[in-house]
Amino acid sequence: FAAFALVTVPVISDAAGPSAFIVLEVPANNCSATLTDSITVFPQPTIDSLFGDTVICHDTSDTVLYYVNGFGGSSYAWSIGNGTIISLSLDNDSILVMWDTLGMGDLTVVEISQDSCWGDTVRLNIMLNEIPSADAILGTFEMCQYTKGEVYSVSGLSGSSYIWNVPGSTNVIDDSSSSITVDWDSAGSFILTVVEISAEGCVGDTLDSIVVINPFPQTMLLTGDTNVCPPNNLGEVYTVLGYDSSTYVWSVIGGVIDTGQGTESILVDWDTTGMGSVSVVEITNDSCAGDTI
Repeated sequence: FAAFALVTVPVISDAAGPSAFIVLEVPANNCSATLTDSITVFPQPTIDSLFGDTVICHDTSDTVLYYVNGFGGSSYAWSIGNGTIISLSLDNDSILVMWDTLGMGDLTVVEISQDSCWGDTVRLNIMLNEIPSADAILGTFEMCQYTKGEVYSVSGLSGSSYIWNVPGSTNVIDDSSSSITVDWDSAGSFILTVVEISAEGCVGDTLDSIVVINPFPQTMLLTGDTNVCPPNNLGEVYTVLGYDSSTYVWSVIGGVIDTGQGTESILVDWDTTGMGSVSVVEITNDSCAGDTI
């Protein structure tokens, strides 16, 4: 009987597709034999990129799409760190993700071809940044016209910048910081707004507050004698024009106020001789005091 030996030959295939495997046996007696067999080499998946957002302003309610471009008919094995895959099918070439907490997250995927060939593991790291969450502007929201140095602020994240909009003012100091100083020039009702932008570029909600600037009194002196001679020095009338609801604080030197203190018109009894003066300050219904005239 002839002796047989099992011969094993390692084969590395460089290209996918059908191949012929040919073995020529030449025994000692030179009686050769050729064996031929066919081999099909299936392609290995070659995806090397995973697509989707890698820097995210994190909101736990947001869903984010990730995908790969692989062979037709392949399935995919996905895994996630610091998040949840919410897609109904977990073996597609795309998934929807909800990320959990701030910091780092990661995704990995392996493509499995329809011929059961496994590709390399592809990984994607994701940075999850905080969205500014300041919810109020702090400050005074009703005051008199020409009030200066009024401070408004928000409690934001370290390193943030800010976009303020301050209608009704021509002088705003530090309008890119979390705290601004405002001079109110115009009377009226204005909407003060601010948007915070974090150091990572995440934009917060627009915060707004209504600021009411009450008008400054513009008191006008209408009537009143400046040269009085006895015996016509009693019951002299002095009148100003201001806002209807204002009160008036009168001061008289060299005489006494007979009637009308608090109103826009007074009667003054002057002394018989010498110099005298009359002055008034208008105070509006909103407690804005005008200039002394």
